[in-house]
Amino acid sequence: MAVNANSRIERPVKVLIVGPSLEILGGQSVQAKRLLDGLSESAVVHAGFLAVNPRLSGFFGRLQRIKYVRTVITSAVYFVRLLKTVPQYDVVHAFSASYFSYLLAPLPAMLVARLFNRPTVLNYRSGEAHDHLSRWTLSGAPTMRRMATRIVV
Repeated sequence: MAVNANSRIERPVKVLIVGPSLEILGGQSVQAKRLLDGLSESAVVHAGFLAVNPRLSGFFGRLQRIKYVRTVITSAVYFVRLLKTVPQYDVVHAFSASYFSYLLAPLPAMLVARLFNRPTVLNYRSGEAHDHLSRWTLSGAPTMRRMATRIVV
């Protein structure tokens, strides 16, 4: 929270929750929704949400139906939305799985947060953590240590 010299709250801390939307029903999407709902009544935190899996319309929506093209289009739109949205927030809270999901969703969020000098909470949720972190030695733990301000599991 932003606090002045007299220890009064000036404004709520703005937290951007980054994770899968409920269109991908699973643990991360449910936990992100619960976190967003839980923070909705807070006087000291204002939480927003950015989906890592934006549903597109029109021409781009049709491209999202094509395997591999879907990943490229969705990732590009997600990255542009990160660049546009992150500067409006004080903290980025990114939900993460392992392997390629880590590369496609939380890693770009942490990179953009770092670009705009925002602290990042990496909410790492994977039963494959040991395998991911021991085998992906360049993109796993080293990037987490460099990019995340805090890691929760």
